[in-house]
Amino acid sequence: MAGRRGRGVRCGGRHPGGRAPGRERVARCVRAGVCRPIESDRPRVGEAARPADAPSGGGPPPARIQRLKDRTRAQLYAPGTDATIVSYHHVLAEHLDPTGTKLRLAQNEQGGGGSFGTKLNWNHGGMLEIVVGRRWSDAMGSYLLENAGMQPTTYDGDEARVSTTGDDIVVSVKHDDGTVVTLIASASFGNNGTSTPSLGLTQHQLLGAAADPRLQLPPYLR
Repeated sequence: MAGRRGRGVRCGGRHPGGRAPGRERVARCVRAGVCRPIESDRPRVGEAARPADAPSGGGPPPARIQRLKDRTRAQLYAPGTDATIVSYHHVLAEHLDPTGTKLRLAQNEQGGGGSFGTKLNWNHGGMLEIVVGRRWSDAMGSYLLENAGMQPTTYDGDEARVSTTGDDIVVSVKHDDGTVVTLIASASFGNNGTSTPSLGLTQHQLLGAAADPRLQLPPYLR
């Protein structure tokens, strides 16, 4: 259990032999105005020490939480981030929307834990999400992969995984350099409250797009 800070004193009087004063002597010094009480960082007997900036209720201190938020925000808006999202759009459009009528940028950025991604508007109301990371599970920060029944497979010699349940189409491909690209196609775009009557996509198409080696993490995560 986190302990409270003990109540200590600092004595300005002279004591025999230079020894620390006993409680009674300290009390007299305090009353005489020679000693003054101070806060001590040392825990009381039987109590555990607590970091100075830790909240009394436990958990990370507010200052640390704010630093993590600031760092994440700085990373998301770091130079090269916008260019990465634009490159995702261009590469995916080459594979899935060569006529340029279905895939649109949605000004959406997301990331954390070493991964990065974005959600794109697909086919006038649907959504195509891309998550780039180093682990199969990196997409779980934005999508419940366990609900998709992901099963291992291969695509053009690369390790891959595909969804087997649900209305969404989900695929992941692991590149030669260890990068894992996950694509999630959904008929509804929850952030926008829109939907499309038809995705017009197949697992094979998404696998081909996810396997493109140009889909990489932004510079600050490489």
